Amino acid sequence: MTQEELDRLDFKIALQNKIKAELGEDLHKIEHQTIRKTNKTAEGLIIKIKSSEIAPVIYPDELYEHYKMGVPVEKMVKAFLASYEEVKKDILEFTKENLERNLYTVVINKDMNEELLRTVPHRIVANNLVEVARYGVGKAPDKESSFLVTNQHCRYLHMLDDEIMDIAHRNTENQKYRLQNLFQATFSMLSDDELKEAFDDEYADDGVMLLTNMKGIDGANVITSPKILKEVSEQLNSSFYILPSSRHELIIVPDCYGIEPKYLTEMVREVNKNLDEKDFLSDNIYHYNAQKMMLNMVSDKQEHEKTLSETADIKHTMKH
Repeated sequence: MTQEELDRLDFKIALQNKIKAELGEDLHKIEHQTIRKTNKTAEGLIIKIKSSEIAPVIYPDELYEHYKMGVPVEKMVKAFLASYEEVKKDILEFTKENLERNLYTVVINKDMNEELLRTVPHRIVANNLVEVARYGVGKAPDKESSFLVTNQHCRYLHMLDDEIMDIAHRNTENQKYRLQNLFQATFSMLSDDELKEAFDDEYADDGVMLLTNMKGIDGANVITSPKILKEVSEQLNSSFYILPSSRHELIIVPDCYGIEPKYLTEMVREVNKNLDEKDFLSDNIYHYNAQKMMLNMVSDKQEHEKTLSETADIKHTMKH
């Protein structure tokens, strides 16, 4: 066993001991289980508490990274248990009546989550993209805490998969979104004046756009909304390519720029090499046809030729 593995094991033991110390006699037991998460599986510690039907899960490997950066075990456990107490209040309100304001969808990669998709309601968005439902918890309307709605939840609520997905999709369809120039969005994030000047000299304001929801969290879910895609095409006065830069945001490239799809695909795949696994969405690009109001994945030579032909037609129309 390497030193890194020994350190990680010591951390897990210390984590469990601290949980036991904090909960005392209220703790029933701690179970180890492999949990299916988006794009991956992870080791989870299921904390079963005597006085509660809700069993929170803590992920040691994720917390270990914080521990290596100097965060004490005690602080992490206290934060985890405090968060559990807050969430517990909201979980009790998980009822049919509250679904209308708390359900929404997120987009995940179909091929990477086949096992997960067997356990949750879902719908295909475009080829290898799938939308699943999440239930937001917390009193703030822009809450970030949420949990994935599973088939077990559907049975608990006596609801069909389609009923859950209809509500979640409708809420996502009606969400507010942000469409802004990619150059301006990047420029606004820079705080150093010299860096801003260098960035301004190096890059041109080329009309490539950034599309996400107002929170900027799981903002790629805008791709599930025909209403939002139609409005974007109207604002751009063009069909467009969608580059899934992460699960949080999409890059929009209007057809009128005439960039070949193969270069856009190469760009997405290059960006994804440095992306955290949990944020990965797809190595493919997608095309929204404004005339047909259709979304498709650009996947093979025939589709490339088709979209290039459409680009040529649009450029010809614009000249006349």
